[in-house]
Amino acid sequence: MATDHKGYITFANRSMQEMIAPIPDAMNISGIRMSDLYSGGLPEARKIMNILREKGRLVNYETTIVRPDRVLPILTSASLLKNETGAVV
Repeated sequence: MATDHKGYITFANRSMQEMIAPIPDAMNISGIRMSDLYSGGLPEARKIMNILREKGRLVNYETTIVRPDRVLPILTSASLLKNETGAVV
């Protein structure tokens, strides 16, 4: 999965799409804010971004995602995508 600099999903592979969407292929999760998916909301998203900015990556971070029908525990890893000049994209 990838997000833009404001936290909106720009790409999600099929596995992530099926995990988040209430019915597989029923909706496209592109354009949804990640903070809207975390059970911790915007504070959780900010915490994750602070870790990414400080350490450059996040490995095996435990959190939960809210789906319409349940709360889903996840273990996630992430990194910042940078261009040739090192700017975060």
